[in-house]
Amino acid sequence: MPVKCVCGICGKDFNVKPHIVKLGKGKYCSKACDIEARRRGMVAPKGKNHSNYGKKFSTELRAKLSKAQLETPNHSNRGKHHTEETKQKISEANTGRFLGEKSPNWKGGTSKEYAQLRTTFAYRKWKRAVLGRDDYTCVKCGEREGVVPHHILEFAYYPDERFAVDNGVSVCFNCHMGLHDWTVSTLDGGTSQFLEDIG
Repeated sequence: MPVKCVCGICGKDFNVKPHIVKLGKGKYCSKACDIEARRRGMVAPKGKNHSNYGKKFSTELRAKLSKAQLETPNHSNRGKHHTEETKQKISEANTGRFLGEKSPNWKGGTSKEYAQLRTTFAYRKWKRAVLGRDDYTCVKCGEREGVVPHHILEFAYYPDERFAVDNGVSVCFNCHMGLHDWTVSTLDGGTSQFLEDIG
């Protein structure tokens, strides 16, 4: 749902997406009003108008500024890498946090369940595992550009196999498009033509 705002320059009412307001933006109704606000000094100057524009800082000062930036609490995780266990905990803590009605871009439930599942940590982990196992190479033609993981047993019909690494295979864009045309359906438990072709 858009948020109603009032322009800080002309007083006109206008609508802004909620996440824009949360970022502290959406104060002016148009580019013209934004430019006028900058002219009046209501917005922090950028580019040539900034007080540090064109100044050359010494190596010592740059090192000092960099160190101060790294020691700021907001940057306490900069340069650190999370373990897989920590990533899993973060994922579980955030799962559902911005899903459904909690999302600022909620439109009444238009996404299907499996579209949401493809954005989870478990799906990303499965994707990395499949691509890594196949060395980011299409198993059908050997292409290394635009390689994506493909579910052998359909994602929508086999929920227990969605994140099984053995149920994934790496294919390039062209082979992936062809797969959806000529893979024999596995709904009846039969073998796919694809598996026969790649041996």
